Amino acid sequence: MEYPNLTKQESVELQEYLSTHKDDLLTHIVQFNELMRKYQAAPKEITTKLEILQQDFVAQNGRACIEAITCRLKAPSSIINKLNRKGITPSIEALRTQLNDIAGVRVICPFLDDINIVAQSLAQQDDIKVVSIKDYISQPKSNGYRSYHMIVEVPVFFCKKRIYAS
Repeated sequence: MEYPNLTKQESVELQEYLSTHKDDLLTHIVQFNELMRKYQAAPKEITTKLEILQQDFVAQNGRACIEAITCRLKAPSSIINKLNRKGITPSIEALRTQLNDIAGVRVICPFLDDINIVAQSLAQQDDIKVVSIKDYISQPKSNGYRSYHMIVEVPVFFCKKRIYAS
């Protein structure tokens, strides 16, 4: 098989590499897919928690403290590019230990005070561990950027195990 972006020699070398490392590649693919399942599930866990907090807040205060919730999962190419930018050799272990933004949840609040209410309510839950906070609301960046970044670990329950995802 020839690859369109490679020379004929590069295609041959790649084919030889793939044929001799097939088992290693399959193992890495399985590990990567398992890790990504964790990162696909974590935003769902957080979103559910936020929706419950939102319902409770509306019941108690007659208004919403959350205007919108969106989720995203980094594409494999973005993950590799970020590791490369950081000077880290891409590996399953590097994904586990060096990146904390593979999955993300964005919460948009109608008022600034609501941000602290949502963040504190989430942080008080006994199954959530706050890993780090970057508060660009109380200390905006020099370019005017204002946001609140909260990295958390949340348990994700699968059929036979529980995994913590951040």
